Amino acid sequence: MLRKKLSSVCRARDRIAVNAGGTDTSVDRRRFLMSAGLAAGGLTAFATAQSGSVSKASAQTGQSPSIQHRKTICPFCAVGCSISAEIENGVWIGQEPVFESPVNMGTHCAKGAATRELAIGHRRLKYPTKLENGRWKRVSWEQALEEIGDQMLNIRQKSGPDSVYWLGSAKFSNEAGYLFRKFAAMWGTNNVDHQARICHSTTVAGVANTFGYGAMTNSFNDIHNSKSIFLLGGNPAEAHPVSMLHLLRAKENGATLIVVDPRFTRTAAHADEFVRIRTGTDVAFLWGVLWHILRNGWEDKDYLKQRVFGFEQVRNEVAKYPPDEVENITGVPRDQIERVARIVAENRPGTLIWCMGLTQSTIGNGNTRAASIFQLALGNVGKSGGAPTSSGAMTTSRERPTLACCAIPFLRITASPPQRGSIGLGSGTSTTTGSKGGSLRRSLWRPTASRNRAGSTVRSKRRTTLNSRTISARWCSGGTLQTPIHAART
Repeated sequence: MLRKKLSSVCRARDRIAVNAGGTDTSVDRRRFLMSAGLAAGGLTAFATAQSGSVSKASAQTGQSPSIQHRKTICPFCAVGCSISAEIENGVWIGQEPVFESPVNMGTHCAKGAATRELAIGHRRLKYPTKLENGRWKRVSWEQALEEIGDQMLNIRQKSGPDSVYWLGSAKFSNEAGYLFRKFAAMWGTNNVDHQARICHSTTVAGVANTFGYGAMTNSFNDIHNSKSIFLLGGNPAEAHPVSMLHLLRAKENGATLIVVDPRFTRTAAHADEFVRIRTGTDVAFLWGVLWHILRNGWEDKDYLKQRVFGFEQVRNEVAKYPPDEVENITGVPRDQIERVARIVAENRPGTLIWCMGLTQSTIGNGNTRAASIFQLALGNVGKSGGAPTSSGAMTTSRERPTLACCAIPFLRITASPPQRGSIGLGSGTSTTTGSKGGSLRRSLWRPTASRNRAGSTVRSKRRTTLNSRTISARWCSGGTLQTPIHAART
């Protein structure tokens, strides 16, 4: 472990005795480095003077008229960062982030910075190879397609279409993810997987069982309006630098940042309150904070009365987590738990952000549902600057939506109050219903089924609303819903 020295005076290391000409001369490290630096500087000056390498400065010449700059959108995740592409003779030769973009605000993540390298980088594989006798051998496209196709057809004939495992890639573009899913449906299976499954399946289930649909309600830019930021299980300073910019912008606007993590991360270095939690105790910690909120009457009573039902079950559950019990479970001091509760109660609207540290767990559904219920208690859902936020859900995991039935960059629910969200701690399915004076517009894929005269079920087209645009949802083979990807851009 690194420790800070208590004294500014360091012990001198053992000196090295050098015998030169019969006299003993001691040379310590500092004296040796000074002598070496002076010698190196003298040699450099002598070489420069002899070679005449110093030349007169001159202004840089203008860019070639054949170079053009075009704005485009990063093809990877759903954040929608803007890129300024540098084009010369039809070739993408360089890029810069767009500084006036309200999304990425002049920055890139590592994946966005390498956008052009994916297609035209000199290190990418440009032809198929086959492993023979332990070595990769270049083969023709015709041979590769024939061998792979023949083997896949043989497997399907012997074992059926579900015997093939279709694994998506985090390097897919929107179009590639869309075609990959259609290819699997044409093959005859929905056996498609992706790393986004463990990233967001828990978020979808937890949020859907609380609000009625598993999607985010607020955008990154809306974080600027938050007065408090409650971050659990995330390290956006390293894993999602674009979203970290929005957190820092909110801090500049006066928001208080609370970071809950077992490690002191680079994100925690920016926190106003850092909570070091024991791994796997997120629900107990959230209930412990909520215990103080309910005990002191800091919950939004009017909000719960008008827009939430089933909250009495939550009160009964939270009562089982008094401060002493939560401190014993989580390792967080009870005074700090109360301090966190006071911060989020006094700084509303506040956003609660979770990342993979909350979702990638055997109880990930419970984690995300507890976080959603926590925000309902404070009345932060459906308000600017509030709502639960999953940085992965906003970006569709910063990977491609291969798991989805269609390639949708992101989904959004818009509701005008009053709405009533349901909460249930049992195994039943919860829904969100509208009441008089309120309307709910959902981005839902709901195929309608009707019966023809022969009595058989027929799937019919139904128009749905997605991000204020009306599109036609179609069914393809295998019962998989498909839709044009461009309709989801806003």
